[in-house]
Formats: sequence, C-alpha cells, structure tokens
Amino acid sequence: PPPESPPPPTPIKPRPTFFPPPPTPFPYCQCERNPNLSPLKLSEPLISYPAPGLTAYCFTVLSNFSSVPPGAPCATMDMYKVEFEVNDFCRGSHAYSLVDGVRKAPFFQPSPSVIKVTNINKTAFTAAGTTICLVLQRPCPTLSQLCEPYAGGKCLYGIFSDPGETGTPKCCPLNQIMTDPAAFGRK
Repeated sequence: PPPESPPPPTPIKPRPTFFPPPPTPFPYCQCERNPNLSPLKLSEPLISYPAPGLTAYCFTVLSNFSSVPPGAPCATMDMYKVEFEVNDFCRGSHAYSLVDGVRKAPFFQPSPSVIKVTNINKTAFTAAGTTICLVLQRPCPTLSQLCEPYAGGKCLYGIFSDPGETGTPKCCPLNQIMTDPAAFGRK
C-alpha cells in the first residue's frame, strides 16, 4: 500500500494588532471599547492620605495621539467621564472625587456596581495632565478591595466621550490598572 500523505499544515492565525477589552459586559452600554482607538488613558495612581480613614488614589490622564490609527473613531474623543467597575460590597466606600483639585460628590451606581466621575469636560487636546482622584474609605479603603474580585489584581475603567455630541461616535475605551500598591507610587 502507498504511504499515507501527511495532514495539511494548520494555518497560523496572525496576532491581533490590538488587545481587545476583557470579556465583561462593563461598561453596560453600547460604545467603542477598544483602547487602541483612543489616545486617552490613566496613569498608575499615586496614593495619599488626605485625612484619617481616607485614602486618595490620584490618576493623571495620559494621551498618545501617535499610537492611534489615522481615522480611528475615537482618535479625537473628548473626555466627559471616567467609570470604574467595582465590588458591590463596597457601596459607601467612595467618599468623594477630585478633578484637578476640585471636589466632586461621590457617585456610586449599584447593581452593577460602578463608580463614576462625571462632568470632566475636557477635549482630546486638553485632557492630558488632568488629575482625577478617587478618595476611598471603609468598607473598601484600598483600590485592591474596591476592584476585586472582578479583574484579577487589576481595576477596570472606561473613559467616556460626551454622549450628547452629534456626528461623533460614543467612545468608552476600556483599560486596566494594577491594584497592587507595589506597582505604583506614593506621595
């Protein structure tokens, strides 16, 4: 009998040029979630202690226009708000937020649990350098407690464009931040 021919080679799939958002329904709306289509993201936080029992996690908005493909739907998105997916147990932990030093009331949305920092109102060109702080208290005074068990050592967040814009896609690029204090700075 003739020898069997070898099986055809298995095609190799090309690696994606972007990393898709994690498999989660967050941010619970229809919007462009791909972080590689927007120049905006948050830095790792700096930690401070503004008063006894309070811990502030302060993020700086970063932008990198050169990393976004030309013509991407969110390439020039504005920055209306930031949302963090959080542990349902942590209701009451968001004491307040700060945007560029201006205090904002806490906004904790239950079931599904999300902390929102709204009315940031920056353009794609003025957002860089904006400071956004989450000030936390018990029962979840740390970023790790606030975001676990959802993201496996990371905190999932979305940056949102203004939903009222006309002719501009509604963007909500998702990203993650490490929750381990050893991964970021203290001030």
